[in-house]
Amino acid sequence: MSLTLRYLIVLLTIPAILQTRGQQLLADGVIQIDLVADGDSRWYQWDAEVFAQLNRGRNGDPSLDGFYFTADTDADEFINGVRMVPMGGGDGTADVFPFEEDFSNIGNIVFDGENGSSGTFDIQEINLDFHPYVNDDDSTLGTRAYSTTATNVSGSVTLDDGVVTSFNQVSADIAFTYDITGLPDFVFAETNALEFDGLDFQLSLRDTAFNGAFDFEWDVFGTASGVSAIPEPSSFTLALIIVAAVFRTRRRQATTR
Repeated sequence: MSLTLRYLIVLLTIPAILQTRGQQLLADGVIQIDLVADGDSRWYQWDAEVFAQLNRGRNGDPSLDGFYFTADTDADEFINGVRMVPMGGGDGTADVFPFEEDFSNIGNIVFDGENGSSGTFDIQEINLDFHPYVNDDDSTLGTRAYSTTATNVSGSVTLDDGVVTSFNQVSADIAFTYDITGLPDFVFAETNALEFDGLDFQLSLRDTAFNGAFDFEWDVFGTASGVSAIPEPSSFTLALIIVAAVFRTRRRQATTR
């Protein structure tokens, strides 16, 4: 392979390499969202008086985030050590948090700026899909899927050479919509249910559907991961590093012949 062709291949791979460093910028003005949920995050079905907690397993398996009774005890008392009562019946294999704390690639944020920018920019859209990460697979609704819609988005994002360093008083209304066969959609919604501030996020939503027959709550919080990563190197700098490596390899091969 000629040296010119090698250089061409190297230069063509630079954009793909850049995209994997730090918080991903998918396109101009679009940032991938990666979240890490706290172990005390919960999903409640209050009409059945049960909840699941991310770091509380079942049947000796910490990854099976099955249900416990609320037992008419305040949630804070559970956190302070009150015994959690497993829900009776079934085989206890429900897993409400299938990926545990890893909420990678849960969605993206659209902001008023360009890749590689530095400064603070208004956020225009938030696009999320919480269902794969908070998945009530024991739902009496007869479906496991719900969609996530974020509206009335406000706040800003601060970038340093295209890498997110902070979310600034970001909030959005959230609606979770269950598409139930043969029935109108069940929508659970709340104003300002999602907030980002600095590196932290909080999803706090409780609502009822079907004339109050279903009472669900999402109480999920944690941090945005990768937002304080070292800024991406410029394309020119990275190209010099890779080309230098190619020269070293070529020189080493020449001396061994």
